[in-house]
Amino acid sequence: MKSIVIYFSFDESTRTLAEAMASSIGADLLRLVPTGEFARTYYHHAENPEQIESAPGYNPEREHVWGSESVAMNNKPELEPFNFNPDLYEMIIIGTPVWALTYAPPFNTFFEKTNIKGKTQLMHFDLT
Repeated sequence: MKSIVIYFSFDESTRTLAEAMASSIGADLLRLVPTGEFARTYYHHAENPEQIESAPGYNPEREHVWGSESVAMNNKPELEPFNFNPDLYEMIIIGTPVWALTYAPPFNTFFEKTNIKGKTQLMHFDLT
């Protein structure tokens, strides 16, 4: 069965789990990367977690509030272009941090642009 792990990572934990899962089952890996105003410090954090406290404008309280508001407002951030054909996969695994009791907003954009109906879906939520 051909599988793919599609993930968004706020910090290192979801990325680490997604990479480990993909490696252990031989799945492809697709990372959703927001661009523009939604990129903010999130991907700086994911790529360089040891440097997040020195990132320009980093404020952990504000970032938490912004994340919750972006879920409540059903934000659909622009994403870096990605190459994904759902017809190539039988199983799609979603990796996301939990924001306001649901998945992170980059998946709003992904689900809007991609039809994965009829696929086996394993939802993985990182609880950190």
